[in-house]
Amino acid sequence: MSTDFLEDKLRETFSYLQSIEGVKPVDDILAVLNDPEIFPEITTLIHNSKLELVYLYEEQQVILKTMTNGITIDSSFMQEVHLIYQYKEMIECILTGIIATDKIKNYSLNLLSLKYSELIQSI
Repeated sequence: MSTDFLEDKLRETFSYLQSIEGVKPVDDILAVLNDPEIFPEITTLIHNSKLELVYLYEEQQVILKTMTNGITIDSSFMQEVHLIYQYKEMIECILTGIIATDKIKNYSLNLLSLKYSELIQSI
């Protein structure tokens, strides 16, 4: 099972968010998600002086946080938040799908490896 379709959808979705300062490149996000040694509980998607958008692995949620108290809520900030909320659920679904697909793939490879190990031992 391939994650190519989901990765393409993630790239497409993030292309709409490029006007926001601090949007992480999709390739960087995917590199973190695909590296079992550095895979964090929290993956940062957007980070700037006003806000942070993160994916929480265990909860399978995308969370928007403000970075400081007393942020001036001007029209620019409101537009950024509105834009993020338009795509938040889609990003959440795509990232959860990528992780689930990788888990299924790894599980299948482990089963296949176990089956071949048993077959080799029986010979």
